[in-house]
Amino acid sequence: MTRTIIEMEATRSPIRHAPLSLILVATAQEPVEALIAAWLPFVENSPPGSQLIVIADDPIECTAHGRLRIVYHTRSMGLGASLQTGLWSLETPLVFFVSTTRSLPPEQTSDFLERIDKVDLVNGCRRTGPTPFLVRTWERIKGIVSRVFLGYTPEPRLGWPGWEGWWRRWVARHLFGVPLVDPECGVLLGRSEILMRIPIQSQGQFAWVEMIAKANHLGCLLDEVGVDAAPDRRGDFARDAWRVFRRPDFGAAK
Repeated sequence: MTRTIIEMEATRSPIRHAPLSLILVATAQEPVEALIAAWLPFVENSPPGSQLIVIADDPIECTAHGRLRIVYHTRSMGLGASLQTGLWSLETPLVFFVSTTRSLPPEQTSDFLERIDKVDLVNGCRRTGPTPFLVRTWERIKGIVSRVFLGYTPEPRLGWPGWEGWWRRWVARHLFGVPLVDPECGVLLGRSEILMRIPIQSQGQFAWVEMIAKANHLGCLLDEVGVDAAPDRRGDFARDAWRVFRRPDFGAAK
């Protein structure tokens, strides 16, 4: 299922077949060697100039490859700094962020690439659940009312992230203007020229929300693609959300 968040007459240059940087974000001690082996064939079959970039806080043992770059931090700096390092490392028109906590099969990247020509950023949306009975009932009533009075039927929910996840998504939508269902997914394809302009202030997992929120405020077109992944807990969400809400940084003015 795809959610086109913003629909308007806009021209976007075709970019689907451009070189791509696939960035694996590895924070803490995560086994990324298997992921590198799984993603290298995808990068090898991508347009010339494409590369696989691994941002890591700890040493990684893997075979050297012409399309593989590993960037180490001298100390553990968290997800936000890893995303920022990835953006500073870009040399291609497209960037595909994949968190190492997401078991995204490489073949599903085609769902993202099919939509990037018309938008600036394509985000993943986790299919999670089950949805509580009261929530399903409320959304069914809301759908009927929308159909009768507004003439459209809302798209069905992909899943239920739990009450904590619902709260985080409410904050992302209503306090930061993120029109996506799951801005914390950790799988994101975007145009490098847009994302390279965005400074990341968050230290933890709120960095995903921050990056999408700033892209949205810069007038970018967004889209969303369903992926299979489980919800997870984000203990540092509130701290980073307050930091960005209190004093947002959009970088130097051009």
